[in-house]
Amino acid sequence: MSNTINGTPRPIQAVEGRGQTQSEKAKTAEGSEDHRKMASAGSGSTDHVDLTSTAQKLIELENGMKDVPVVDQQKVDSIKHAIADGSYNVNAESIASKLIEIEKSDN
Repeated sequence: MSNTINGTPRPIQAVEGRGQTQSEKAKTAEGSEDHRKMASAGSGSTDHVDLTSTAQKLIELENGMKDVPVVDQQKVDSIKHAIADGSYNVNAESIASKLIEIEKSDN
């Protein structure tokens, strides 16, 4: 990712410890060291993850949705055909009322 500043793209880099006091930096360093110790102590063990029933259901739904088309191609084709042969009618009043409804709900 890059940011263009005065026409020059520059990469965005995270600066660790920026805006922290010395004690906050020390706590962060201690936390990192504790994390490393726990990670090395657990080496050789197997990882185990338990999913809640909700998470499992979400995974099932996501997998089921992979086969569902994003666009109703039959509807798109029928609208294209109607536009091409001049039979597609635009209801300007309906569009205007929907736009007004959207504007009112945003405020």
